[in-house]
Amino acid sequence: MKLEADCKLISTIQGWNPMQHLRINSGIEMTRPTLWEGAGSENYCYNTNVGVYTPKTDWRPLESAELFKLIGITDGEDFPTTIQLLQIPDTLLTRGRECINEHIKNGTAEKPLDFFLNVSEKLVPEFIAELNEWVFENICTHSGWCDIGTVFRFPNQVFKGWATQASSTGWGGLHIDLWGPSPRRQMQSGYHGSRLILNLGEEDRQFVFMNLRVATMVQEHSEIFEPPHIAPLKELLLDRGLRLVGDAFMEMYPDYPVISVTLKPGWGYFAPTTSVLHDGYLGEMKLITPDVTLRTGHPKAEMRKGQEPWIAPTYLSAWRQACLQQIERLL
Repeated sequence: MKLEADCKLISTIQGWNPMQHLRINSGIEMTRPTLWEGAGSENYCYNTNVGVYTPKTDWRPLESAELFKLIGITDGEDFPTTIQLLQIPDTLLTRGRECINEHIKNGTAEKPLDFFLNVSEKLVPEFIAELNEWVFENICTHSGWCDIGTVFRFPNQVFKGWATQASSTGWGGLHIDLWGPSPRRQMQSGYHGSRLILNLGEEDRQFVFMNLRVATMVQEHSEIFEPPHIAPLKELLLDRGLRLVGDAFMEMYPDYPVISVTLKPGWGYFAPTTSVLHDGYLGEMKLITPDVTLRTGHPKAEMRKGQEPWIAPTYLSAWRQACLQQIERLL
């Protein structure tokens, strides 16, 4: 199955080269299929019952026609559902590492969860304040972030119970974040939630994703609901099966290509992680030093009748213009 044009990507990083920092493969490996028979149960556990879908490792540079489908602004103007690559200043990267390492050395970081160690916003308020100030001055305006945390994976640390060591998230491969609105809701217009991820480590890491949104899978590839073990679950999946819609698509189209984005230290991205299949990918890292990422999400508004449940950031005109100016150069 060939790459389609849907969720797009843009970068304002100085020196960023799509032929060097983007790659594409031939799809996914289904390490473990989803246990569909239990999907309607209230006891269904996403950590153990969903499938494991990892990207194949036959990476190659993108061809010109593929880049044309991928580079740009989603739907021509929809910044919140566009993957936006960015680079924080070196001074801010150094400051973040200093704040975080202080808590690691002093043993004040939060309790490890399997192969994760978390340093929450409350432990590094100075750095978060500086980061917010930089984002709000250069990219977008907002009243603040939610779910801010810094996640570590240490060198040679053993994974406990997860199916793939290449995944940085513990989900065991490509997934859709569960905190977004339902697939049925995502077929309507409006903002659906995204995350900001920054690489604060000392090695390059990868962000991998499929560039089809949940709404596109449902509207343009409704055949994913036709297999006999999935058909009875269609209405349930449309109402609350955010992760499982992506699983159904990958099981029917395991040859749909995955995009790999290189994230050098200090590089990061905004991405609609509640709308697209994605994962943090560590398969090419040596992990001589810890893998360190900061992750945060945009706030969810109080749900009221007639209102959108998510507050989209207002992107600054200078940021929008910088992104638009890069499209011609990158293509």
